Amino acid sequence: MERTALRVAACCAVIGSVAYLVLTLVHGFLPGTAHELARHVLARDWRAIHLGTILALLLWVFAFTAVGSVIVTGPGALLVRLARPLLVIGFTVFAIDFALDGFGFAQLAEAGAHAELDLMFRAVVGSTTMLVQVLFGLAFAVWALVLLRSRRAPTWLCVLGLVAATGWFVGGCLMFLRVPGIGFPVVAPLAGVVQLWVLGLGISWWRQSVGSVTGRQSTGVDRTIALEVSP
Repeated sequence: MERTALRVAACCAVIGSVAYLVLTLVHGFLPGTAHELARHVLARDWRAIHLGTILALLLWVFAFTAVGSVIVTGPGALLVRLARPLLVIGFTVFAIDFALDGFGFAQLAEAGAHAELDLMFRAVVGSTTMLVQVLFGLAFAVWALVLLRSRRAPTWLCVLGLVAATGWFVGGCLMFLRVPGIGFPVVAPLAGVVQLWVLGLGISWWRQSVGSVTGRQSTGVDRTIALEVSP
């Protein structure tokens, strides 16, 4: 059961991280004006990119849910119960944000409603997009603490995730409060570190799953030898 859960978590984390990184590079950042935004939206059909990005992050939810299923005792067990809903709520807001971004913006741009497009862009970026930074930062900070307390990942990797996600959370809060000088250029690098952190977790979980199999096989051999030599 544990080996299967770790492998599911590993596959979901790696595939989701790679897909999210590729799709983010293809999509790029949205322009800041209504005219540039309309031109960007009309340049191609972005809906498939947005749907793919949503599904990629859904794999992250699956990954952390799977690894959380094996943390049932110890100091990390209670934190798992707190971390699960945080990540689900963060993903839900992200999915709504990206659905509006990918579908709603396209509809307004195709209709030539630049004023409405600018209004919707400011409303979405000023609400759901900002909230995503807060919720995801907090969720991944708690998950990093879970993994650190339960020793389900290398300590250095847990600390890296905890620092980056906490910075993401704090930066998101400052953005939401519209603190001058704090914007996406500040939180984007931290979010990028978290993306790579999840990829590193996936690799670590796969190695753990292989190690658990090797450990059980070695234990089985030792027990057989002990039975053979016992009087």
